Amino acid sequence: GKVSMSARGEHGTRLRFALKGSDAACVYDLCESHGLKPQAVRRTRMGRIGLAGLEPGAWRFLGAMERF
Repeated sequence: GKVSMSARGEHGTRLRFALKGSDAACVYDLCESHGLKPQAVRRTRMGRIGLAGLEPGAWRFLGAMERF
């Protein structure tokens, strides 16, 4: 997987994780193993599918041109 810094500000630093087959617990474990304390974890994509606009627990059908 890859980790990059996406933003740094007065409220902290945002990290972007690109991991395969992971869950939020994996991200928390990675952060804690390096002395970091996550304030929030948010999934933005699953495979090639962006999750913008979906509420937690919601789902949608794939569009005609989308592949997972």
